[in-house]
Amino acid sequence: MIDYSITNITKTYSIPNSNSLTVFKDLTLKLESNQIISIVGASGVGKSTLLHIIGSIDKPTSGNLHYKDNDISLDLLNCSENELNNFRNEKLGFIFQFHHLLPEFNALENIMIPAMIANRKKVDYESKANELLKFVGISNRAKHKPKELSGGEQQRVAIARAIINNPMILIADEPTGNLDSRNSDIIYDLFIKINKEFGTTIVTATHSKDFASIASIRYEMKSDELINIS
Repeated sequence: MIDYSITNITKTYSIPNSNSLTVFKDLTLKLESNQIISIVGASGVGKSTLLHIIGSIDKPTSGNLHYKDNDISLDLLNCSENELNNFRNEKLGFIFQFHHLLPEFNALENIMIPAMIANRKKVDYESKANELLKFVGISNRAKHKPKELSGGEQQRVAIARAIINNPMILIADEPTGNLDSRNSDIIYDLFIKINKEFGTTIVTATHSKDFASIASIRYEMKSDELINIS
């Protein structure tokens, strides 16, 4: 069970020789087990910034972030960098619009990277990576490098990589932004399957109303507000 409270967070950027820019102010969001949460909104409204803060890639100007599950309880704004690195690698999975696969490694090797960083046993993570290739439907592409894969196949590798460490939360920023409708549908189905089979909580920012519709909880980010539109 997870309980991730994002409370009254504000993000402001200082701009030299100008007024500061407040992206959002006093946002509150709660993530719990087995949810799919979508956040929609226009480009530049702050969706990616919010996801980066949830994923501890960025920090808010003010507010509180507290994560708790059966293993740990963390005040994420008062953790060491080592604690944050472990949190990201063990508890979170990340999927972005651009796949960020390493071009010198094949699909199987790319998927295994987070498990290698976590110092898991090779016999375990290699087996798991092969299982995940089958799970995302591209087991026949294990030895292919990213340049030999289609955009949809690359994104499926990225999804498999994101879940190899069994994350509690999967954070996805415009995961279908570069895909056609057929490949987008495949990704939608995979997200639903991940949520149902693994119990993974998914929070995604998207422009796609179709993708947003798979979520049980939906928000619109508008101006500097987060509005529940479920």
